[in-house]
Amino acid sequence: MGASIQTWLSLLEGVALILSPCILPVLPLVLAGGALEGRKRPYGIIAGFVASFSVLALLSRHIFSLIEMDQDVFQRNVYVLLLVFGVIMIVPWLEEKFSAMTQGLANMAQRVKTGEGFLGGMTMGVLIGAIWVPCAGPILAAALLQVAQSDTTAEAVLSVIFFSVGAGLPMLAILLVGRPLVQKIAGKTGVIKRGMGVVLIVFATLALAGVDIGAVEARDSGVSKIAAAPVLMNALDKPYRAPNITGILRWINSPPLNISDMKGKVVLVDFWTYSCINCIRTLPYLRDWYSKYHDRGFEIVGVHAPEFAFERKIENVKKAVHKYALAWPVAMDNDFMTWKNFDNKYWPAHYLINKDGDVVYTHFGEGQYDVTEHNIRVLLGLYDPGVPLEITETGDIVSIEQTPETYLGRARGQMWKGEGTQPLHTWTMEGSWIRTRELIQSGAAGDKITLRFAARKVFLVMAPAGDTPVRVEISVDTPEGKTSHPLVVDESRLYTLVDLDGVAEGTVTITAASPALRAYAFTFEGGGDEAVKNP
Repeated sequence: MGASIQTWLSLLEGVALILSPCILPVLPLVLAGGALEGRKRPYGIIAGFVASFSVLALLSRHIFSLIEMDQDVFQRNVYVLLLVFGVIMIVPWLEEKFSAMTQGLANMAQRVKTGEGFLGGMTMGVLIGAIWVPCAGPILAAALLQVAQSDTTAEAVLSVIFFSVGAGLPMLAILLVGRPLVQKIAGKTGVIKRGMGVVLIVFATLALAGVDIGAVEARDSGVSKIAAAPVLMNALDKPYRAPNITGILRWINSPPLNISDMKGKVVLVDFWTYSCINCIRTLPYLRDWYSKYHDRGFEIVGVHAPEFAFERKIENVKKAVHKYALAWPVAMDNDFMTWKNFDNKYWPAHYLINKDGDVVYTHFGEGQYDVTEHNIRVLLGLYDPGVPLEITETGDIVSIEQTPETYLGRARGQMWKGEGTQPLHTWTMEGSWIRTRELIQSGAAGDKITLRFAARKVFLVMAPAGDTPVRVEISVDTPEGKTSHPLVVDESRLYTLVDLDGVAEGTVTITAASPALRAYAFTFEGGGDEAVKNP
């Protein structure tokens, strides 16, 4: 369990507690506790302080979780607390009132008799920790905010322990060095506290006024830059335990796995199928993340859930895994059992799981690659505010007027059977085609499919019915002109039929040169919100 930047920051925040307004009432208690005999007693005091302070802070995190306090509400309350303590630090009579309140608690603890040595020191340290929690001031509030926002229990525990150790280090120095040092510090704390109070007031005022002091996102020439606070973006309001991976026919690139086998890692579960154009377009991003973060504790599990019958064949999926250079484990979920466990409904779908095994972020479809990578880095503890995340987006791929995905089988496809000019976004066929629930199959040479489309690219899932490749002729009529080209369908996959410079309306005709051509579904790619060119 390594220490992230956040945990080291918690250590520094703990050290800064020495400047809180209630340090002076506690200092006599610290010195009095260390004045008794026993070389180990100072270390016992600090050990007890760290233990009690840590337990109380972690209890607060548990309370926030139980009452399901909204993070924005909690942040506003923290900023108000920061503002109040900033005012206390710069207004002398408020500081006197505050010190008087905490002095009473300190006096109560001083009257408690404790033994000498390490164990006696621990008893005193536990009392000091309990006293200092309610008066630790704004720095403690900020630290508790970090703890409440921690993505894993392990991260929360580590952060609060580092914070408590940081708070204990100045105390230990005071115990070991003695009163002379305390007197020197006391002579300068007024100026230090007031300066810190001004900083807190400015910070809290800006935050309450709505100035964004956290996540910043900018776009420039297709490049997304994120310099965000180390918290998840678009996270689930209520994370949940990741479902089991069950009912897998075969595993590729890996022996059988389950989420519990990967505890301690950050896992991205990717539901995909190899003939889905939307899934294919996500794969370069997944390859990039796997290359950059796999050695840092990141894993991808590709759950291949077939849309068509040919995608259920192990040899076809293996060929696709090799073609797209997928190095991560791929599970063949032919019976959709893992799909159902996740209650999934989409291709592609991404479920991001933290080191404790909880789903904390989901995204369905394409896009938001910058957000997903940011969240991967946060969960891995690799966030660095000095290194903005840069990722080149592919640009918009859906046009407002683009033809929607179009199926040809009886189960989901509707063929145009009218007379006259064929309408846009429709398809028809002529010849001796055989139509089943999920596909159409040519019965003779010369059988045709005609599609009227609006898109930049047109794809068609095709396959030969047997082992013999099928030749087809592709004819395209658009404002750019009329073209035709041959195509050999030699395997079950997605084929590109049309590739234009921009979104346009057009007609594409697929003519089978022989029987046994199978066609399943058209998919499309647009070019954002650019105007559609009419023929």
